[in-house]
Amino acid sequence: MPHTMKKYIFCTIAIVLFLLSACKQNSEEPQSSPRIYMSYFVSFPSGGGKVDTLELKTDKGRYVVDTISVGDTVRFDLLLNAVTNTLTSFVFKNDTNYLNMRFNVTADLQKGLTDDTKLTDGALYFKTGYSAAIVPMIYIARKSGTTDVDMTLSSTSTYSPATLSFTQPIR
Repeated sequence: MPHTMKKYIFCTIAIVLFLLSACKQNSEEPQSSPRIYMSYFVSFPSGGGKVDTLELKTDKGRYVVDTISVGDTVRFDLLLNAVTNTLTSFVFKNDTNYLNMRFNVTADLQKGLTDDTKLTDGALYFKTGYSAAIVPMIYIARKSGTTDVDMTLSSTSTYSPATLSFTQPIR
C-alpha cells in the first residue's frame, strides 16, 4: 500500500475517533439491571436431626429447592446488588399458609432501611446511597404441599426491577 494511502486511512480513523469522542457524554450514572443472588439454603430439621444444605435445581426456568418437612427451618442469605445504581426496595411474596418467612435483620442492614420498611409485609425500603445489601432470610414450613416465593428488587436503574422466584416442596 502506498505511503500516502496509509496516511489517508490513518487520518480518517483519527478524525472518526475524534468525532466519536467529541459526542456529548451522558453525565448520568451508567444503567445496570439490579441483581438478586441466593446463598446456600441450610435446613434445620424440626426434630433436631442433621443440619443439611439443600440442593437447588431449575425446572422450566424456576428454581426448585429440595423437599423439606413440616416444622423444618431453612436459612439463606440474599445479596441484593444495584451494581452502579442505588437500591430502592426489595419485596418478597409467599403463601403464609405454607411458609412463615421473615427477614433476619442485622444492625448493619437496619442502618440502610427507611422508617416505612414493613418487615411483617415482606418489604424493605432503602435509604438513598446504598447499592448493595446482604439480607438474611429464615422460613419455617407450616403445612405439606408446594409453595412459591417471589422476590422483586427495585433500584434507580431504568432496567429495574429484577425478579427471582423459587418453589419449596414440603412433606
